[in-house]
Amino acid sequence: MHLKTACSFALAFLFTAFLLQAQETILLKDQTKVIYTMNAGRLDGEYTSYYANGQLKASGHYRANQRIGEWTFYTEDGEEKVVREYKSSQQFDQVYPHEPTERKAIATNAYELEKMENNCYPFASIEAGNILWSSRFWQVLPKEENPLLYENNLLFNTLKEGIEDRTVFAYHPSDEILASPLKHDQVDFKNGELLYFKTKEEAFYDKTRKVTEMRIVTLVPVVKIENDTIDLFTVYYPEIREQLGQASLQPQKSQSIAESLDDLFYLRDFYGEIYKVTNSYNKPLKAYTPSDQLQEAALRKYFEFIELTNRMVFEE
Repeated sequence: MHLKTACSFALAFLFTAFLLQAQETILLKDQTKVIYTMNAGRLDGEYTSYYANGQLKASGHYRANQRIGEWTFYTEDGEEKVVREYKSSQQFDQVYPHEPTERKAIATNAYELEKMENNCYPFASIEAGNILWSSRFWQVLPKEENPLLYENNLLFNTLKEGIEDRTVFAYHPSDEILASPLKHDQVDFKNGELLYFKTKEEAFYDKTRKVTEMRIVTLVPVVKIENDTIDLFTVYYPEIREQLGQASLQPQKSQSIAESLDDLFYLRDFYGEIYKVTNSYNKPLKAYTPSDQLQEAALRKYFEFIELTNRMVFEE
């Protein structure tokens, strides 16, 4: 797929108004009001949301895109309904109301942050019958806000080395079902300037563990060749985790707890700009959103995922 340089330039600078660490407010379609703090494009600090009637809906804190500490969730009439103590967005103890021991164990032990032999954290197993809702979305990962991904071309070179030594499969960008891997000599690494990476991701709510997850499905490097912006190839994230787990970061240059590229993706310690979300027309946001409202529309989609979680904590 070819895009004009002007379009890629606009995507690369989407959301710049939200990168400074300061409290911001956004109103969602259902009139939920969200007050949040961002630092370098990550949720980092106090987070509160309010129902349309003004009652407090949820309150807690984020650290580098992860829920941390005590979170309290309220009903629309102001009743304190659920209190959780978070270690991360997927690890929590339910403080109130108390749950049966077996159910609590499912929630708290689904994500023990202990690495496997391949130096990657394990994802929890999921069953289709336990997914109450899901949505697919696409993001751009800008260079400026993701230095650990792009420094010394670490992510790109890791994929390049894997493709060349045949430990990573690359697919044509138009191959939506990833049916036919490209041969290693079919990928042109010699021409073009790397602009950014794109992701395709899945957000879903698992009723058994009572958590919303966002998992990367594919990664696509986007390059500039002459006056065109081109998707170079596609890789399937679950297939490349071992290679990413071996790509070490330099922690002294970042406050991130991530030690590898895979850690960054697993812990979601990266900054992305949503440009497309599954909808009835399957079109990008810019196809049905005025250009001067793209920033807010994309950010609103992100907070809608979060607020679905805050609502679903009441579901049994």
